[in-house]
Amino acid sequence: MTEQTSKPYSLDGKVVLVTGASKPDGLGAAFVRAAVKKGAAKVYATGRKVEAVDFLVKECGDKVVGKELEVTNSASVHALAESCKDLQVLINSAGYMGHGGDTLLGGPMDEAERRKVFDVNIWGALSVSLAFAPILSANTDSSLIVVSSVGAFTNFGGSMAIYNATNAAKDVLTAGLSAELAGKVRVGSIYPGPVKTDMLKKGVVDDPKQAGYLDTAAEPQEFADAAMAYLEAHGPEGGIFGDELGKMCKVIRDATHAKASELEMMAY
Repeated sequence: MTEQTSKPYSLDGKVVLVTGASKPDGLGAAFVRAAVKKGAAKVYATGRKVEAVDFLVKECGDKVVGKELEVTNSASVHALAESCKDLQVLINSAGYMGHGGDTLLGGPMDEAERRKVFDVNIWGALSVSLAFAPILSANTDSSLIVVSSVGAFTNFGGSMAIYNATNAAKDVLTAGLSAELAGKVRVGSIYPGPVKTDMLKKGVVDDPKQAGYLDTAAEPQEFADAAMAYLEAHGPEGGIFGDELGKMCKVIRDATHAKASELEMMAY
C-alpha cells in the first residue's frame, strides 16, 4: 500500500479513467481530451456501449481506450474495475439531470425519472468509487476525483432540486471517502457551474426561468481544460469550483468545513 503525501500534482504519465464520456459535447468527453493534453499515458473512456466512445479514440489516438460501463449495474462496474488494475486517476463524471420543469410538485418528472437521477448520480457514482478505491490505494500517486455541481450548495428551485439534492449527497459521500482514504489516495471534487452540455439543455428546456442559465454557461472543453490546469496547480483536495457562483459556494463550503474541523467532525 502506497503512502500519499501532499505534493505537486500532475497527470503526466498517469493512467486515467473518465466515466460518462459518450457525449461529444459532454463534460466526460471534455475531461478525456484534457487529460490527453496534460500528458496522460492512457485514458480509459467509458460509455454504456463501448462504441459510444469511438469518436474519442479517433480524436485522441491510441492513448484513449474505450470501455463499457453502466454505472447502475454492479456487475458492469466490477467488470470494469477488474480490467483496469493499473488505474491511478479516477474522474467520476457520469451524471444524469433528467428533464427539467418549473415545479417539483407538478412534473414533468415522474417517479421513475426522479429515481433514475438518484440511481445514476448517487448510487452509480458511489459504486464506481468503492469498486476502484482498493485499486487506487494499491497504486502509486493515485487520486479519486468526483464531478459534482455548484448545485450541491444552492437551490435553483423546480425539478432542479432533484438534481441538486443528488449532488449534495454525493459531496457528503466524497467527504467520507476522503477521510477513509487519507494517506493513500488524494480525493477531491469538481464543482461546475452551468456548462453548455446536452444534459443541461435537456434539463432546463421545459423551464423558461432556468433556460437563462444557457446564456452564461461555459463551453465544456473550456471548463474541463481550466479544471485540469487548476488540478495540476493545486491538487484535488479542497475542490475545484467553476464560475462566479462557484466562488461563492466555495466560501460557504470552506466556512462549513472550518466549523466542522473546530468541532472535530469529519471534513475534507
